[in-house]
Amino acid sequence: MYNLDILIKAGFGHLQGEILNTAKYGIWAHYHADTQRFRGSPFCFWEVMEGEPATGAVLEILSNRPGAGQVLCRSWTTTHEQSPYINRNYCHWLATAFLSRQIERLHTVGEELFFREVAATNATNGTYCHRHYQTPNTVQTIALATKYCYKFFKSSLTERLYWDQWYLLYNIDKENECDIGRYKKIPLPKYEFWADPHIIERNGKYYIFFEKYIKSVRKGHLEVLQIDRQGNISAPATVLRKNYHLSYPLLVEYRDNLYMIPETKENSTVEIYRCKEFPHKWEFTMNLMNNVKAVDTTPLFHNDKWWLFTVMVDTIGTRCRENLYIFYADDLLTHEWQPHPMNPVKTDTRSARPAGRFFRKNNKLYRPSQDCSKRYGFGIHFNEIVRLSETEFEERVTWSILPNWEKGVVGVHSFAQEGDLTVVDAIKRRSNF
Repeated sequence: MYNLDILIKAGFGHLQGEILNTAKYGIWAHYHADTQRFRGSPFCFWEVMEGEPATGAVLEILSNRPGAGQVLCRSWTTTHEQSPYINRNYCHWLATAFLSRQIERLHTVGEELFFREVAATNATNGTYCHRHYQTPNTVQTIALATKYCYKFFKSSLTERLYWDQWYLLYNIDKENECDIGRYKKIPLPKYEFWADPHIIERNGKYYIFFEKYIKSVRKGHLEVLQIDRQGNISAPATVLRKNYHLSYPLLVEYRDNLYMIPETKENSTVEIYRCKEFPHKWEFTMNLMNNVKAVDTTPLFHNDKWWLFTVMVDTIGTRCRENLYIFYADDLLTHEWQPHPMNPVKTDTRSARPAGRFFRKNNKLYRPSQDCSKRYGFGIHFNEIVRLSETEFEERVTWSILPNWEKGVVGVHSFAQEGDLTVVDAIKRRSNF
C-alpha cells in the first residue's frame, strides 16, 4: 500500500480546497479546463462562444513555472452548443473520478512504472501557441451576448424547420471503396431511421442487420435485409423486438454458432442472443453484464482472450460518449469479465465510442470509433491498436470518414465491411415541409 499524501488544489478556475495534506512526493495537483487552444478564464466559457467542438479537462501536477506542470490524465467532452454553465458541469462531472483513478493506478502498478508513464505522456506535449483568454469586459460581453442570442435563435429555428434522418449507404465495387460520395443509398420510408449496420455473408449473399427507429414510436428494434453482388436489395424483416430500445446488432461467430450482442442500455444489461434459424430467429442466451449503462459493446478475440470494448456511463452527469472501458475473459459466454486496470482506457468524446467491429488491414488491427464532438455521430475514426494486454492499452487515430461528400449530410457514425461489401450510415438533414 502506497502512502500517497498529496496536497490538492481542486476545482476549475479559482475554486480551491485542500482535500489531502502533507506530501510524500511533493505533488500539487490541480484540475483545470484545457482544449489545447483556450487557456485562461472563464473556464469552459470560450469553447461555447467560439464553437469549439470539444472541451477538455486535465489533472495536472503543478509546477512553480507557469505551463510547466505534468499532466496525469486528460479527457474531452462534447461542448454544449449554447450554455457555458452546462458545459462547465460536464467537465466537473468528468473530473470527479480523476484523482481516485490515478491513486488506484499508482497503487496497482507501483511508483516507478506510474511516474514513467506520466513522463511518457508528457513527452508528447507540444508548444502552446494560442492566446491566453481573459474574462470579457463590458463591450466584449455585449458583443458575445449578441452572438449568443443569434446562435440560440438560429438553432431553435433549425429545429423547427428541419429534422435529421439516419440512412444506409453501401458499396460493392472495391475500386470505389474509399470514395463515400460514390456509395449508393438504400431507400427507406420518410419517417424511419436506419442505422448501426452490421454485415455477414452467407451462400454468396450479404445480410445487413441494422437498427430501425420509427420517429413517432421513439424506440428502435432490429431488422435485416439481403443484398446480392449485383446490388439487388430485399425488403427488410424484423429479427428482434423488445419493450426497450435496441440498436447496434453486432454479430460474432463463436463455437460454430452465430451470436448477436445488441445495445440494451435502456435495460441496464449487455445481452447476447444466439441465431436459432438464420437470419430471422434469435433466442436469448444470457446477460454478459448486469446493472450497467453500456453502449455499442464490441467483442474482440485477441491473444487467446476475449475482450469487450464498451462505453459506459459511470458517474452521474456524464454521457455515453466519453469513457471507453475494456473487459477481458477466457470465454465469450461468461459473467466473469475482468475490468482492465487502466479503465477507462480512454476519456475522449472524439474517439471513444465504438463504431463497428474490429478488422485487420495490412497485418494491423483497427478499431472504428465515433467522433461525437460536433454532434452525436459526427464522424468515424479508425484507431490502430498499438498495445493490448491485461495491463496495457494504446491506440492511435490513423484515418477518418467525415460528412463532407454531400450537401445536407451532417454525420456518419457506423462502419461495416464483409468481403466486397462496405456499409456506412449517415445523417441527412430533411425539411419539415
